[in-house]
Amino acid sequence: MLKLENSYFHYFVITISFLISLLYAIPNLYPDQPCISISANNPKNNLEKLHDYLVKAEAENKFKAVGMHIEGKELIIRFDGVESQMAAMEHLEKNIHASYAKSLNLLPSTPEWLRYIGAKPMKLGLDLRGGVHLLLEVDTAHQNEQNHALDSKEILRKLRSSTITYQQAQFNKKGALSIEFNNETDQENAHNFLKTHFPNHDLNVKNQSITIRSSQQANQAKSDYIIQKTLESVQNRVNELGLSEAIVQKQGNKQISVDIPGIQDINRAKAILGNTATLSFHMVSYDKQAKNTSKIQDRDGRTYEVEKYPLLKGDAITYATTSSQDGQPLVQVRLGGGNEQAFYQATQENVGKQMAIVLHEKNSDVKSKKRETHSRIISAPIIQQALGSSFVINGMQSLEESETLALLLRSGSLAAPIDIVEEKTIGPSLGAENIQKGLTSIVMGFSAIVLFMIVYYRKFGIIANIGLFFNLIMIVTLLSWLDATLTLPAMAAVVLSVGMAVDANVLIHERIREELRLGKTDIKALHLGYDKAFSTILDANITTLIVSLVLYSLSSGMIKGFSITLILGLVVSMFTSVYVTRIISWRYFHQLGDLKQAVGI
Repeated sequence: MLKLENSYFHYFVITISFLISLLYAIPNLYPDQPCISISANNPKNNLEKLHDYLVKAEAENKFKAVGMHIEGKELIIRFDGVESQMAAMEHLEKNIHASYAKSLNLLPSTPEWLRYIGAKPMKLGLDLRGGVHLLLEVDTAHQNEQNHALDSKEILRKLRSSTITYQQAQFNKKGALSIEFNNETDQENAHNFLKTHFPNHDLNVKNQSITIRSSQQANQAKSDYIIQKTLESVQNRVNELGLSEAIVQKQGNKQISVDIPGIQDINRAKAILGNTATLSFHMVSYDKQAKNTSKIQDRDGRTYEVEKYPLLKGDAITYATTSSQDGQPLVQVRLGGGNEQAFYQATQENVGKQMAIVLHEKNSDVKSKKRETHSRIISAPIIQQALGSSFVINGMQSLEESETLALLLRSGSLAAPIDIVEEKTIGPSLGAENIQKGLTSIVMGFSAIVLFMIVYYRKFGIIANIGLFFNLIMIVTLLSWLDATLTLPAMAAVVLSVGMAVDANVLIHERIREELRLGKTDIKALHLGYDKAFSTILDANITTLIVSLVLYSLSSGMIKGFSITLILGLVVSMFTSVYVTRIISWRYFHQLGDLKQAVGI
């Protein structure tokens, strides 16, 4: 039984909880504002001068803007509607130099004092805020082939470093490495050596040759690793560009779903995430008889014959930043992907030879389903010395190009090429319509419950409604604190959790009525009603909580948002239904009321 002697302590807890919840729920009353973000691609561009120019030109009045200021490295112009935003964008495209990057966006309008204390609105999902949905498919087959090649190079390097000699080695189309030996002794020694040093490979011995390929388990592990690395790279790329509200998650075996609420320009989203640039380092071949080579051009049209299989891939790069030397842009890179020693060994063996740095970009057309990979050589420097874990890449034509490459490498050069297999844009007007529908359903459901509780339970119903209002405020606050994403299904979960809170109050009130009919005093009936209903309420909430946790662990996207909101609603309803209404009821009926009249007896 809850001890209520120290009632002032309970009042303090409830009052502070309510005020904090109300304060941190307020930011959700401020809707997102359409805006245009302008950034300077060229260091010579000055955002302050651009700001002064727009002020003198009375741009705010022309565009019907509600504010204009510099925030970080961007000039932000806010508008009161999408129509004004679009008209301003059209004007800026015509009158502002193309070297300034202009993008449409939606930004919160939360007052500064609320942001100062860390109060911020809930994140709205794609269906409520509008934005862009992209479905990316990871090309694991292509990357597995390159991984087999890298494994094969490592196998041959270790064989050469041992006392075992072989006659020749070649790759087949299935990614297997076939090694021929001079005699059976070398073959047997090599077989024992390979079994010891490469246990995750299958060996096939035939005549005086050994064919070695990765095992099925190893291939699956590599494919899973490629998917995970690509997922991390896409997430990092989103974070690098400040799109922290994007939802990036695995879908199926080879696909990645990306939802970017608030971004209105699908071309910008595709430029950010659909840029499938991957980097690789290849030795330039001068052997015209070589079989495993490819012809790749640089930007000046010069053709190089490069080895098909790379010395190093871009996913081994852990950090990249731009710099310049003698006015030429450079990208400084640092390795940390686990292949540093092999890369060092390979460049040491090829000092004085050319190494091509190749950028691969995969273009996709969703409508025609045509997918083409374009490769070009950024630069082909001569290796002056063995390259360690840090070196520079040159050959970029502009600082903008070097910054883009550095960003892609820093955020994670994709572990495998990706295709954009699905794209969808939801406009902000449709999102606003969905918000209106969701709010209408919550208001109508809440109003119907409030009316029912007052009519059927009278004064006790008023106290229950206070608890329900507290419940709703706390759910909104917790969703804001936890950075959870609110979607239409999550709104449905809010309605459902309010309904479960009502169910708890109904159980309590009926228990109190039962005790009063048995002749208990008002205060005794109040205590017994809450105590006896508690176990039933707890059981019902625990079973629903278990289902919600299972749903959360097995689902993704909007369904996961539904389960998170429902879990929060269950926890909050236990607090408001069992604790808050009990304290208020005890205080009121202990001093002022007639409990039988209050519950309709």
